Amino acid sequence: MIDLYDLTEISTSARLKMAIVAIMPELPLPKEQIRKPSDENFGRRLRIPLLNPDHFRFVVMALAMLCMTSVSANSLLFNFTVICMDRDANFTANQRGVLIAGTAIGGILAIGPVPYAIAMFGLRYVFGVFGLLSGLVTLLQPVMFFAGGGFNAILATRIVQGFTLMPAMPAMSQITHNWANAANRENALFLMVLSLYMQLSVILTMPTAGALCESAWRWPSAYYLLGSLSLVMFSLFLFIYRNSPAKSPFVSARELSEFRRPPAGGIRRRQRVPYAQMCRDPAFWACCCAGLSFGTAYWLFAQFGPTYMNKVLNYKADSAGIFVAVPYFFAMFAKMLVPLADRVPRLSLRVRIVWIPCVCQLVNIVCYVLLALWPASSPFLAQVCFGVILCANGAGFVAVANNCQVIAQQHAHFLLALFALINYVITLVQPLIISRMAGSNAAKEWSRLFFAYAFILCLLNVAFALGARTRPRQWTKMAEENGGVTDGGEKPTATEIVARF
Repeated sequence: MIDLYDLTEISTSARLKMAIVAIMPELPLPKEQIRKPSDENFGRRLRIPLLNPDHFRFVVMALAMLCMTSVSANSLLFNFTVICMDRDANFTANQRGVLIAGTAIGGILAIGPVPYAIAMFGLRYVFGVFGLLSGLVTLLQPVMFFAGGGFNAILATRIVQGFTLMPAMPAMSQITHNWANAANRENALFLMVLSLYMQLSVILTMPTAGALCESAWRWPSAYYLLGSLSLVMFSLFLFIYRNSPAKSPFVSARELSEFRRPPAGGIRRRQRVPYAQMCRDPAFWACCCAGLSFGTAYWLFAQFGPTYMNKVLNYKADSAGIFVAVPYFFAMFAKMLVPLADRVPRLSLRVRIVWIPCVCQLVNIVCYVLLALWPASSPFLAQVCFGVILCANGAGFVAVANNCQVIAQQHAHFLLALFALINYVITLVQPLIISRMAGSNAAKEWSRLFFAYAFILCLLNVAFALGARTRPRQWTKMAEENGGVTDGGEKPTATEIVARF
């Protein structure tokens, strides 16, 4: 029997359906099968086998998370392979610090042009092209090094890797805002899954690099593998991802109807970010303090975890890669618990987005003190502290990102972009500090370093607890009060057209 509902040629099938309904009125057409004039893509919807066409947003979420994991893994790879390059390059402590901080230099250089490029060309093209560039540079990094580039070649590729990583953090907010179904409370789920790239990148990089470093292919093979994966993942991203569900040929009409529709009064303009009002708001700075706290805890182990395990706790390179990656694996499950808090009855919003980050930061402080008191005498205790810190860090970051979505609403992408800047500053400054405070990798030096981190995190936690809020701020409503919606008859600007693509 021919399924008449699968016909997509409107000019012929529409008349045929009308005739069938006239003859057999007891078989009405489902509403989702009737083409609406506003659905320009109805006639060209595509379906991916073995996937529910009404839940394609979760495919987008998973693909974006894997792409973020890939580009982040490229930037982390040198942090591990540096301990395997002694035969080929004898870098000094200062040179290692500069090379590890190279991604931060690239990220800071990208702060200005990348948000502007995303606004002009959309996330799809900017993130996709940057990801392909990251994969290509990672593939060429060993080639450039052995061709005589040495220190300068590694530094140049590190800067490019940091530059191409910049869109990852703003992408979390944009993909959540455009693809999450707010009516089903999917914002926290999207933020949790997308932020998993921070843990998955370490889980992918450290054991892989450790195993390949000890193999016959040595450390260059890790760059060839991860660079190739990036090229594959971002090619899929450019093929599948669209900046809006309405522009995706893979989204069904039923799923499309579940997304937020534009206001009936006309076309919504891209609202300018109220920078001055945000900077005068304590809630804004409270989120920044929390972002700095969790970023510091994350990057200490992401940048120097392999070095600490290898030089201080005396683990071999392949064992160090595994032991560094294991805590990040458990941190993923800790992140998954945060969206479940939205389903708990009578659990207030303040508990979910304020007290959870505070408790997580307090746990980090306690673990840093324990690491300082027993630096190298108990490797097992150090491993447990690593795991607890990273689990608390992962859960706390998701809660803070949810706080940003609540208080900043449509401007949350700016806060998360600022988080990216904070992370880049951390990765730039931290290697220089550690090369001076723990340049010889002595246990006593790391003990003093852990005490210093515990004190800094304590101050940041107090600042967040005092300034955090749970309601949308007044500056999120200013654009609408000042005419955030254009007249229905006014033509959209080129920027608005690009933003809706």
